[in-house]
Amino acid sequence: MSANKNLKTEKKRFSDSLLKNPRLRFGALSAGFTAVMIAVVLSVNILAGILEKRFALVADLSFNRLTLQSETTSEVLAQLERDVEIYFLSSGYGSLSVSDDDMTLMLERYAAQTPRVTWRQADIVRDPSLKTRFAELLDEDIPSNCLILYCSETARARLLDDDDFLQYSYNLETGYYEAGAYTVEKSVTEAILYVTRRELPTLYLLTGHGELPETATSVLREKLIANQYAVENLSLSADNPPDPDRTILILCPQFDLTEKDLDILLNYARSGGSFLFVSRYSDPIDLPNFTQLLGYFGLTQLPGICVAEADDPDSYYSDSPAVLIPYMKNGTVMQQMIETGRDILLLTGARAFNFSPDNGAAIYDETLLTSGRAYLRQLSDGQEGIEKREGDPEGVFDLAVYTRRLIDGDVSSGMIVVGNSDMLTDEWLYNNTYSLEFLITVLHTLHPVDTINLDILQKSAVREPMTLGSVAFPAAVSLLLPLLVLGLALLILLPRRNL
Repeated sequence: MSANKNLKTEKKRFSDSLLKNPRLRFGALSAGFTAVMIAVVLSVNILAGILEKRFALVADLSFNRLTLQSETTSEVLAQLERDVEIYFLSSGYGSLSVSDDDMTLMLERYAAQTPRVTWRQADIVRDPSLKTRFAELLDEDIPSNCLILYCSETARARLLDDDDFLQYSYNLETGYYEAGAYTVEKSVTEAILYVTRRELPTLYLLTGHGELPETATSVLREKLIANQYAVENLSLSADNPPDPDRTILILCPQFDLTEKDLDILLNYARSGGSFLFVSRYSDPIDLPNFTQLLGYFGLTQLPGICVAEADDPDSYYSDSPAVLIPYMKNGTVMQQMIETGRDILLLTGARAFNFSPDNGAAIYDETLLTSGRAYLRQLSDGQEGIEKREGDPEGVFDLAVYTRRLIDGDVSSGMIVVGNSDMLTDEWLYNNTYSLEFLITVLHTLHPVDTINLDILQKSAVREPMTLGSVAFPAAVSLLLPLLVLGLALLILLPRRNL
């Protein structure tokens, strides 16, 4: 008993001595304080990491601010009513023009603005179920590196790859196409709108008469889809007549309509349907039933290629008088494009049209594009070259015309004819002229629909070269800072030199 009491007394004396020892007491306090501070710093770091990922709080110091988003994108995301899943497919080799880090940050910024956008990165080789899931829905091969956007509520998907992320321009000095700008944000935001809209305005592409094949219209389809249109092929059938609420695109037919086809299209027009008719100078003109369809709207095609007069250099491109720079006519259709300065188009070989109704119908007509002083080189005469020959018609010619025929009461049918297909199917022309604005303008004229114009600026893909002016300020700072430190050191040390 006494031994136990003595043991307790010794333990108490030892603990009291430890507590009274300043070194140990303050050392323990310091250690405890350090442990607490470490825990606080770790907690703050973890919390900061969570907040950084959740709200994409990462500065973009790159020269083109590639991952930053515009107010337009913020407005689109704020108004989203349906969920969007984004799958970033990256194989680790043969990657996209946008680095994985930049793409990841961009997608994090999208997800940070709305809970309706979620995304994950995947490898289609390791997760082949994605290919199975989307192959039929997209109706195209799924590459190893791309984005897939999907909305389960609309069951609509969109695939984006490098063709959607980079815009190329032709370098006259090198003779090559070069990457000029990134269009990642614009493409992703357009795709979000496309997959989430409950209903898309639909366009028909007429088939069965030698029209442009799908390979030739792929760019046109992409531009239409990017602007929230759906595109369907139309094969004429009396059992399934075209919907007059959908515009029919007739792109460079090589064979004539049958009598049955003509009746279907005329009935479609009488029901209020409208047409965008595109014809090249080299397309056949002796197609009686197509001629009758055009005549229903008071229009006729003129044979030959429209060639600019050499003394009107503003009306053609460089030294190519057959590559026309058409003049826009300031009417109800082209007015907005003219007022906003979006009036540059190129017609790489153009057909002309004439408006001369002889059917007594009430038809409104408006010229959209004209040539400058020009002539129509009659290629049917067997002579080669585009130089003017005796007998070639001369003057100013209509290259695109809009007509609308009153059917009955408030019902009317419209047709727009355009004498060149390249301006609607060539990627370079879309990138370097206002072909897209022209296309959307004429479609809205024929059938006004509720689409959203995304005014999202491209990001430069080319860093501007360094100049003397651009490096002057950082060079001056780099030089002045050491001198400033040296000056301060001298101010402090000189008075103490004798100490």
